[in-house]
Amino acid sequence: MEANMKKSIRNFISIMAIVLAFCFALTACGGGATDSGNGSTGEPTSSSSTGKVSITFSCGESLTMNEWETVRITASSTDKASVTLTADDKSVLYLRGSSVTALKAGTTTITAKTKTGSAIAKLNVTVKEKAENRPVLSIVGNGDIALGETARFSASLSGVDAGDYVVQFSVDNPTVASVDAEGKVTALASGKTKLTASTTYRSVQFKAEKDIIVEKETKVIFAEGATEVKLAVSAVKEDLEGEYAVEINGKTYSVDEEGKITLLRADFNVAGQKLFDGKITQGENVYTFRIAVFFMEEPAIYQDGEKITPNENGEYVVDKTKPADENGLRWITFDDASTMLDMGYELLKIKVKFNAFCPLTAGIVDSTIAAYHYNFGYKYTEYTDDPAAGELVWVFWDNDYQGQAYGGAMKPAHHAPYGYGYWKIFDASGNLLLDYYQKQIEDGSGTHGNWSDYIDPLQTNTEYIFLFDISKTHDISFSGFDDAVITGFEWAKKEETVVSFENESISVDEWIETEVNATTNDGSAVEYTVSDPEVLYVSGNKIVGLKAGSAKVIATANGKKAELNVTVNEQAANRPAVEFEGLEIEMLGSGNLGATLKVGGNTVAASKYTLEYTAAENDVISIVGSIVAGLKVGETDVTAKITYCGKEFTKTVKVTVKKAEEPVDPSIGKLYQGGEELIPDENGYYVMDTSKESYTLTFDPFETKRALGYKKIRFTVKFSEITNNNITLPGAGGFSFGYTYGSVSVGWYNCYVNGDGKEEGAYIGAFANLPNGSPNGKAYLRVYNAKGEKIFEHYDVDGWSSSHYGYIPKLEADTEYTFEIDTEKTGDVTLLGFNKATFTAIKWVNFDKTEVTFDKESVEADEWTEFGFSAVSNDGSDIELTSDNEEVLLVKGNKAIGVRAGTANIVATANGVTVKLPVTITENAANRPVVEAGNVELSELETVAINAAFKIGGAALSENAYTIAYTSEDAEIIAVSGKEITALKAGEATVTVTVTFWGKTFTANVAVKVNAAEKPVDPSAGKLFQGGEEVAEAEDGSVTPDATNADKTLKFDAYAVKSALGMRRIRFTVKFKAFSANVVQNGYEFGYRYNSINVLFDNDYADGMYAGAFAADGRPTEYGYVRIYDNTGALYFEHYNCPDWSSSGFGYVRALALDTEYTFDIDIEKTGDITLYGFENAVFTKIEWVDYNKTEITFNKENVEADEWTEFDFSATTNDLSTLTFTSDSEEILVVKGNKAIGVSAGTANIVARNSAGKTALLPVTITENAAKRPVLTVVPEKTSVEVFEGAVINAQLKTGETVVSASEYTLHAVSDSEAVKLENGKVIGVSDGQAKVTVTATYYGKEFTAQFDITVVAAEDPTKGKLFQNGKEIVANESGEYKVDTTVAGDANGLHWLTVDTAKTVSYDYLRFTVTFDSFPSYKKMTPNQYDYNFGYNYGSVTAFWDNIYSSGGFGGALGADGGANGIYYWNVYTAADNNKILNLMSATKWSPYYTLQTGVEYIFEFNVKAMGESFTLAGFETATIKNITWAEALLG
Repeated sequence: MEANMKKSIRNFISIMAIVLAFCFALTACGGGATDSGNGSTGEPTSSSSTGKVSITFSCGESLTMNEWETVRITASSTDKASVTLTADDKSVLYLRGSSVTALKAGTTTITAKTKTGSAIAKLNVTVKEKAENRPVLSIVGNGDIALGETARFSASLSGVDAGDYVVQFSVDNPTVASVDAEGKVTALASGKTKLTASTTYRSVQFKAEKDIIVEKETKVIFAEGATEVKLAVSAVKEDLEGEYAVEINGKTYSVDEEGKITLLRADFNVAGQKLFDGKITQGENVYTFRIAVFFMEEPAIYQDGEKITPNENGEYVVDKTKPADENGLRWITFDDASTMLDMGYELLKIKVKFNAFCPLTAGIVDSTIAAYHYNFGYKYTEYTDDPAAGELVWVFWDNDYQGQAYGGAMKPAHHAPYGYGYWKIFDASGNLLLDYYQKQIEDGSGTHGNWSDYIDPLQTNTEYIFLFDISKTHDISFSGFDDAVITGFEWAKKEETVVSFENESISVDEWIETEVNATTNDGSAVEYTVSDPEVLYVSGNKIVGLKAGSAKVIATANGKKAELNVTVNEQAANRPAVEFEGLEIEMLGSGNLGATLKVGGNTVAASKYTLEYTAAENDVISIVGSIVAGLKVGETDVTAKITYCGKEFTKTVKVTVKKAEEPVDPSIGKLYQGGEELIPDENGYYVMDTSKESYTLTFDPFETKRALGYKKIRFTVKFSEITNNNITLPGAGGFSFGYTYGSVSVGWYNCYVNGDGKEEGAYIGAFANLPNGSPNGKAYLRVYNAKGEKIFEHYDVDGWSSSHYGYIPKLEADTEYTFEIDTEKTGDVTLLGFNKATFTAIKWVNFDKTEVTFDKESVEADEWTEFGFSAVSNDGSDIELTSDNEEVLLVKGNKAIGVRAGTANIVATANGVTVKLPVTITENAANRPVVEAGNVELSELETVAINAAFKIGGAALSENAYTIAYTSEDAEIIAVSGKEITALKAGEATVTVTVTFWGKTFTANVAVKVNAAEKPVDPSAGKLFQGGEEVAEAEDGSVTPDATNADKTLKFDAYAVKSALGMRRIRFTVKFKAFSANVVQNGYEFGYRYNSINVLFDNDYADGMYAGAFAADGRPTEYGYVRIYDNTGALYFEHYNCPDWSSSGFGYVRALALDTEYTFDIDIEKTGDITLYGFENAVFTKIEWVDYNKTEITFNKENVEADEWTEFDFSATTNDLSTLTFTSDSEEILVVKGNKAIGVSAGTANIVARNSAGKTALLPVTITENAAKRPVLTVVPEKTSVEVFEGAVINAQLKTGETVVSASEYTLHAVSDSEAVKLENGKVIGVSDGQAKVTVTATYYGKEFTAQFDITVVAAEDPTKGKLFQNGKEIVANESGEYKVDTTVAGDANGLHWLTVDTAKTVSYDYLRFTVTFDSFPSYKKMTPNQYDYNFGYNYGSVTAFWDNIYSSGGFGGALGADGGANGIYYWNVYTAADNNKILNLMSATKWSPYYTLQTGVEYIFEFNVKAMGESFTLAGFETATIKNITWAEALLG
């Protein structure tokens, strides 16, 4: 909302700027006119008074402008028709509405034409040449970029707001560098290209160019302990032939016979420097290059920042004696990733063996990542240019989720795996087990990460290889390795993949599975294929010989291959055979077919082949999986087909179905635990065996039951205990219980508690294709209570059940519930979390056999006597209840009533089955309903309520048993609002009272007599009602609600009544005695409600009061239709037609104060009746209804007399508080600004007050001549003589009489008659030798006042010598040429002393250099609010460039943009003064600097691109420094 407020302020300033510019243009141009009536030539003439239609230009008959000057002109016609303007020569003028911009010198005309064509007029325009006004496009940024690096460039159009144009970037040689739309250039290859920036502004195209030079950067790494490194010259420059010389960092190196040079460690061991420039000289050709030097240390592992010492076996273990963090975690890390990346190492390979896995409860429990538990994991921060902008990613691993393992890269902001793992797992042989590198999905949130695949759990005491891409993650921290042994680790480079087998060939017997392993040098995943699939079968890294012969195994990784020759030996005894025996079962019984496959006498694991059974006679048996069920007596062949290694093997047996010895109910269901049938207890109940490993439960195979005609499974359970997090669905969290089918998991959460601690109840969600985090599947579930009543449904809709049906009361322990799952939709289901449940019944049902039963056989009742009944279905299906004769009987739910004597039936229908309940209704006239209401007599504008009663059998019914309505056709005499009527004028009327009961209507007429009022009554007077009762007025006419009343809702007179009297708005004035917190929703102090809209006010927000109009929870989307005025009648707040926070349209306002009057104006014509909340502690001092069509405007005085140039105040109010604007009807005499005015010449004029509807009032003003008051401008330059490129401040003062006019009240503009000077930002700057006369013009209240002064420009003795200023005063160097900050002068609020330089010299020079020596580094200071602390730095524009020299890792800095990120351009280099050696190259840096610590007592050269930074360049933090040799230069030092 803060951003919205700022936006509103910016919009307001822009509008005011336009209004002021318009006023100045009108004043400057006068008020000529052009007559272009029918037959007119359109030539300029004076204003017409002949009655013809004419057009008048605001700037008279002609207009003179300078190039790239913009003015605003208008043209109006005497017939009030709309007028459009066009320029005859669009290359000279640019028109946009009434805004005119001069593009180039020349003459043209502006044509004005009415929309109706009734008149045409022309305005002559002359544009004068003024080169300094012309916009220039320039590119900012350093064009020297290292190969593979990026640099950010910006382009700006001088004198033009950046928001008024869009810059496009391009390069002429995209093979050398590329550029994106934001100006980020990426160096692709050594060479040179040209960067072009272009834009179009006011139809004119602008272009700028900059050379981009890309140099190759070669890495040189000194191993630990190495004193020298051989570097091939070809690494820095290819294709060199003949003789050449090599020089690096000023030292010449000899080239050996192999074309290599020897680099010595001592030559490059320079603190803080890793980049060294070199050159190769060959004849007249010179080739430059750059090397990056690194010193390799022994890689290490750290725990809490301390190195872990390996044991005697070279293994690393976590020290569990050290304390864990608050979550019970111990963290380990590796070497600094940035350093390793700089050296070219991008991969981290860890060999790890877990002795045990941390229990899930010992893993991370962090609310920021949705409270996920894990066995081990790691975290990293997504790498960005700005370290503060990176988002944290937690990668966890759950090694035992229902027998499988998986992980997720969680992002706290999303509570979901939106990150990437950049992780692969291999076994010790190098076989890929998991690829969780960059797994992603695309959904409504965009493209982001996802859960990993499931794999088999990792095993203890088994070595695995973990591979991480550090170029993506940078530094990683690991936890959960407390019981792990890291057997080794290494940093690796991403090199070209090499694939290899240990042997060239092997020999295997046919049908014997053999493991083959190929390895890669970079840990890449390997895929295996075979050259002859008839000889060899391959699956993963396992091969099987199918027949004698030879073939090759081909291993492929990243397109690289290796081959293994395989010879298969004949071995007939190994050939596969199916073992399968016949089976005999009873009808409706079941059995297990149990076919297996053997190779060489050994049984093959079922997971290695597929098995399919087919029956010759499908009406005899049903087969699902390996379960066979008997359908009828008979015999059939069953064939088992096994597919193994791509080959099929079959065997056929007989299955016999015999008659059952005892009758069997096919609807009875069985329960299986882990695939084994559970045996019911003596009561026929099923209870899970909790001693078994598997807790999953299943029913009979659905396909078997479907063959018997069943479609749904219904089971009745009684839980001994129900807890919320009994089971876990991956990606969905904890649930009480649930079930799975196909790829869908359904979770039941039994007792949800909201954020306020309120118990909401139970809900479920169905998750398709887990893990994915959101309930997007269907549950196909209904639940019934012990009475057979349906209490819950989540059938064929997705999403949370609570989103469709709300929450239901939680299920209670020791209570029976029947769950019904539509297995025709789901197929087989697996139950989860029923370990504390008893299954009292399991039954399969077919809804085609529905039976419905009433609770009685027949009913007899008197007419208009209500009675109840019930009906249930055998299968729990929904029942529809109706009457077959509504002339006699009406039915609503489980109740019915007879409306006249006769017979009828209550009809119950379920699944097409209908059952009738006969009903006989006996006549009883005394029971028939009657409406009773008495006549009414009242006076004009009096309101009374009609007391009506609805009776049956003489007894009045409760009002909630029926609906009642009041209507009248006599709207001129009375107004009806609910049961209340208000008399409008004397006369007689009738009100019809209509009652609707059981769909029947009953009426009564009320006679109303209206008497004339004894005394006149004000129809605008309003009343206040609390809880429906009128609140009485106090003696002073105020109204105060009863704050102790439990009903604190307040209402006014009914709008229906007041609108009949012509009223449209309610206006009430209140004084709050206290504010009530949390009135309607959390955080709001007061508000009101209309229809279903809540308009809520937050009066204690830090930025001020604001409001929102809510149709529902969340963001406001409706209108408030309210304005608030202060006790002076000024508009204080508005939320009228802004469908958002009020701060988005009106900004924040000061909080309403206690004991202060405010008037609320609500447009009841838009809202209808309103109900107030939070006003129970307010005093209503006035309540009135108003009609805005009766506006009256009143000034605070009848007339004004004042001397010329004497400012005076005035005010005006309206009876309806409408907004007023003020103008002058003669600006030649009187100028008006807001509530102030000033006379500019003697005469008479009027101040005109006008509201939005056009209503006006005049305040006469007489201005008396007073020459002594006329404004006088005095100008005194800071100096009358300046050097070339030196500036002098122009000191100007405007006075009216003896009164000094505030500089904010007028504008200044200066021009010179000579090119010896230029004028910028209130300064006169020397450009060349000579004299100049400067004319300064002040514009005050639209009038101009001028003054002149002479100035001399002399040549500088040394134009490159720079100057330093403190608080605008030049610092004078001491005898030693040293400049020091005067710390005796007070600094700013942060104790800073700001320094500036003579930026005028950027006309000829780009760079400023000075030497600096720090005695110490100042303590941390803040250069700007909410920015980083620093030791020293500088500002320019919106960028803060700081240097923190005492950071723990070394000095560093960044150029911070407005958002606080290091995305500004530094424009700074640092050299050691002793040898001009560049130690910090930050001239084009747009990210954090490298670490480097400056030393005290050492002289450095600081070099800045001041031209790029502009006049706003200011330095701070140099209080303890000595500065010398301030010099301007055209080029960089090095």
